[in-house]
Parts: sequence; C-alpha cells; structure tokens
Amino acid sequence: MSRVLESICPARLGRSFRWLLASSWISNIGDGIALAAGPLLVASQTNDPLLVAMAALLQRVPWLLFGLYAGVVADRHDRRLVVILADSTRAVLLVLLSLSIMTGVVNVGVVLVSMFLLGTAEAFADVTTNTLMPMIVEPEDLGVGNARLMFGQITANQLAGPPIGALLFALAMAVPFVTQAVFVGLGAVLMARIVAPKPTRHDGEASIRRQITDGLQWLWRHPAVRTLTITIVTFNVTFGAAWSVLVLYARDHLGLSDVGFGLLTTMSAVGGVVGSWSYGWIERRVSLADLMRAGLIIETLTHLALALTTTAWVAFAIFFVFGIHIAVWGTTATSIRHRAVPTEFQGRVGSVYMVGVHGGIVIGAAIGGLIARKWGLTAPFWFAFVGSALILAAIWRSLRHIAHIDGNGRREPDAVFADPRLARVYDPLDPDRSDLEVYRAIVHELGARSVLDVGCGTGTFACMLALDGVEVTAVDPALASLDVARAKPGAESVRWVHGDATTLPRLHVDAAFMTANVAQVFVTDEEWNATLRGIRAALDPRGVLVFETRDPARRAWEEWTPERTHTEVAVPDVGLVSSWEEVTSVEGQLVAFRSMTAFHRDDVVIESVSTLRFRPRDEIERALVAAGYEVVEVRDAPDRPGREFVFLCRPVAGQGS
Repeated sequence: MSRVLESICPARLGRSFRWLLASSWISNIGDGIALAAGPLLVASQTNDPLLVAMAALLQRVPWLLFGLYAGVVADRHDRRLVVILADSTRAVLLVLLSLSIMTGVVNVGVVLVSMFLLGTAEAFADVTTNTLMPMIVEPEDLGVGNARLMFGQITANQLAGPPIGALLFALAMAVPFVTQAVFVGLGAVLMARIVAPKPTRHDGEASIRRQITDGLQWLWRHPAVRTLTITIVTFNVTFGAAWSVLVLYARDHLGLSDVGFGLLTTMSAVGGVVGSWSYGWIERRVSLADLMRAGLIIETLTHLALALTTTAWVAFAIFFVFGIHIAVWGTTATSIRHRAVPTEFQGRVGSVYMVGVHGGIVIGAAIGGLIARKWGLTAPFWFAFVGSALILAAIWRSLRHIAHIDGNGRREPDAVFADPRLARVYDPLDPDRSDLEVYRAIVHELGARSVLDVGCGTGTFACMLALDGVEVTAVDPALASLDVARAKPGAESVRWVHGDATTLPRLHVDAAFMTANVAQVFVTDEEWNATLRGIRAALDPRGVLVFETRDPARRAWEEWTPERTHTEVAVPDVGLVSSWEEVTSVEGQLVAFRSMTAFHRDDVVIESVSTLRFRPRDEIERALVAAGYEVVEVRDAPDRPGREFVFLCRPVAGQGS
C-alpha cells in the first residue's frame, strides 16, 4: 500500500500536498456527477432550447463577472479559508436545490438561479485552489504535482462522475445533488488539513480596482507570462469554435449514435489519463519548450485531421492523442505559470488566465456556430486549423523563453549548466580556461580580499581565487553545476550560493566578477537591471564590478557552426563525448543557438537551447549609470583583442538601490 501511495503522491511533495490532492479528487467526483445530472435536471424542467443553453451559459458567466475579483480575494485573504468557505457555500446551495426538488418547489427558474450561484462559488474556489500548489510544493516538483491533480480531475470529473450522476438521477432526481453536496463538503473538510502560509500583501489597503489593475499590469509587463496568457486565450477561441458543433459533427458527419458520441469524448478522457499519469516521465526526457511546441502542433493538426476525416475510428484515435495533449499541455502551462508568478500575484494573474480561458471558449463557440451555419459542420475545424497555425507561427520563437522562467520572471538556467550529465562534461569539453588568468590578475591589481563570482558555473574561477587565499562567494542558479564545483580543489574554502544576484545573502565584497560572458545571459532589461542592482547591494562602497561582454559589431555568432564548434573528448567513466553548436535565430540583439552533446557509449544526444543578448557598449554604459554605477574603464580583452569589452565600474554613493 505504501508503494502505491508513493507512486500516486510522492512523499517529497509533502503532507499538505496529499491533503490538497485528496480534497481535489473528492470534489471532482462531485462535480463530475453534476456534469450529467445538471443537464438532465434542466431538461426535466423545460424543452426550450434557449433555456437549456442558458443553464450552461450561466455557469460560465460568473467567471466573466467575478473572475478578476476572485483573484483579488485570493491574494488578500487566507487562501485555504477562501476555498473552504466557497466549497461550503456550494454544498449549502446543493442541499437547498435538493430540498426544492424533493418538495416539488423546483422549476426552471430555480434551476437557472442555482446554476448561476453555484458557478459563482466555483469561480472563487477554483481561482483560489490554483494558488495553493506553489505555496506547498517546491518549484521542481510543480509538474508532477499538477499532473496528479490533472489525473484526478480527468478520472473523477470526466470518466467516473458523469455515469454515476446519470445513474443516480435515474434513481431519484434529488439524489445526485445530495451526493455532490456530500463530496464537495468533504473536500472542504480535507482542505482544512492543509498547512500553507498566508500570502504576503504589499498593497496595503489599495482599492479592489487598484489591485486588479496591479495584477493586469504585472502580467502585461512580463513578456513571457503575457505571451503564455495570449496563447491560452487565442487557442481557446479556436478550440471553442471547433468544439461548439462537436455533437452535430459526430452525429451528422461521422454517423455516430448518441452512445458513439459518448465514446468519442471518453477517448479524449482516456488519453488525458495516460498523459497526466505519464507526465513525470515525459518531463524528465523532453524540454518544456519542446513540450509546448509539440502540444500546440498536435492541437493544430487535430483540427485539420477532424476537418478531413469521415471515418469514426480515425476520429477515435485523434481524440485519444488529443486527450494526451490536453493533459500534458495543461499541466505544463499551469506549472510554468506557478513558477513564473510571485506568490502575492498568483490569484490575480491566475484569474486573468482563467477568465481568458472561459471567455475564449465563449467567443469561439459563437464564431463556430455562425461559421457552421454558413459553410457546414467542418468549417469550424478549418477555421480552428488556420487560426491555430497562424498563432503558432507568431509565437513559435517566444515559446523558448516562456518555458523557463522563475518567480521573478527570469528564465531557468540552460540545460548545459542545469542537466547533471551535461554539467559533468562541461569542463572536459572546454578545458582551456586561460581567459580566467586575465581576471585573476585584475583581482590582484585591485587588491581585492573578498570577491563575488556571479554565474560561477562549475566553479573554476572561484576555486582558483580561493587557492590564492581570496575570500570567495560564488553564486549560480544551476544546482548541477554547483555540485561539480563543490568537488574541485579549493571548493571547501568557497561560500557556494544556489541562486542569482538578486537572492544573495548580505555581503560587502571588494570586487564582483561576471566572467565567460555571463552578462549576456540576461536577455531582458528587467533581468539585467535587477542583476546590476543586486551586485551593487553586495559591493563595498569602494568595490569594483568587472565583467566582459562580446562586441556585437564582431558578429561572433557567425562562427558558431557545427563544423567550427565540433569537439570530441574521452571523459573518464563517461566515455567518448562529442559536442557542437548551431545558431537557430538572430533577432535584433538576441541570438539563439542550440548546443548538442552526444554520449557515444550510451547512444544518447542531449540538446541545450540558449539565448544571448549582444548589447552595444553605449547601451551597457547607460544601464550601468541607471543602476548606480560609474564606468571607471572599458578595456580590451587581452586574450581576444578587438572582440570583447571588459568593463570596470564602481558604485556611486547615494545612487541606485
């Protein structure tokens, strides 16, 4: 039993996660019961198609009316308590609806009001529940955690719940709603067992409108999260257009019966179960950027395939694959958002995301209905295919940046530094570090007794200085690289910090260094400015910042070809290893390239995707001044004359932060 529990819910995710998972799964069983019982109740009260459609619409309208406010509530109050109150309210409403059925008071008006109120409570519960995961699970485990929630949602909500709901409704009209009330109430009880910190508020007593505006501004000012949200909204428009006529498409185009239509949607749910359960395995083998790209390609081709096929079994296979995609994409997108958004904005940014999902589907459904009426049942699928393809082409390159961002909008370290296998062979593949002697000489020139090494990587420079008797603090966001660094001679004298320049402990160092063109890793102005400010805070008032960056006029990337960069070396205990690089895009100052590393003994090739920014000298100098530095000197790199700038700058008293 313990092995089963561990496979379902790994202990490393913590006890609070297990309570969250149990609460979610149980609540989803109740909601799945309502998926079948709700429409049946509406149909039992009226045959008017408009009123039947109105019942479904009234469950989405609260998202559009109150979704953003729900995000503010999630960020202002104890999130666990908000979920408990929202679910308890749902349980009470369900009990009252059940009583109206049992006493014969129920009518279509009562049902419609109930649908609206239940939808409102659910909006508050869902927005707030979505903020709890990053508060109780470590960032590296968010993928697995969200996948387990997704597995329960699909299994309970889409597979188990609806047939149970239909069966209970057949037994007695009120029974499924009483049952749902019990499950939702039990979910609230389990939620009370979760231990999670309250969100930290930085907005004092700002008005609700101000807080909503702050959330929208945060989202818009962070390109990666903004692009992710726009992607979700637009793809839900195309999805909503195609799926709006799905029941007619299945019946009239594929020739399926009512049972056949049920099996078609079930195939999607089965695919979702497979995708969510295998997500951890997939995540370990495929980069997040590739997962996102592959998923959106699958969604785009799904619309095309459904527009072309007239064969039921082909449609079943398509829906199975599409179900896998929905689970994997949903888990990936949610996990990325959880990592990218600060805790205090999770509710507001998440509410914008979810309002966009519901709004996109509503808009898409309206478009799909109009298109189908004019050009036939396959026309919405053609619209979805063309629209998705255009959107995908527009965001293709941006997906690389979306996939690896942390809670401050920064990207995660590239695989070449963060993957343990790649970090282990980094030094053997680049053994000549004579370039570091230049900076070693500058340390002695400055008379620096304490040094901060930002982006220390595998620690060669830090250990070199430590062996010289310098007090060294070395920081890097790639844990795998730090593990390699800690095994080197002199490492025991270095203070190693897993993080970046914005997460440093309190320091007063004589000098700070960014060697190996680390300064080019910060591709956004926000990252670069935050890094400069973080280093300034760590410097002694008379300290010096030294860093190098390539001169964009020399167009160094033109030499990054597989032929020119190919390296092959025999690594002890690893075997023969080859590596090469290839530029994939040049957009203004941004140069993207892939590094391929082949482990011949294991017949494995690992890809690392990187982007560097080539800032001109005048732009760098302006950024330094804005961050509170004065440029003391800009030198030529002695070992690479005419190819790189070496900046030496000091903090200006009373400026910066």
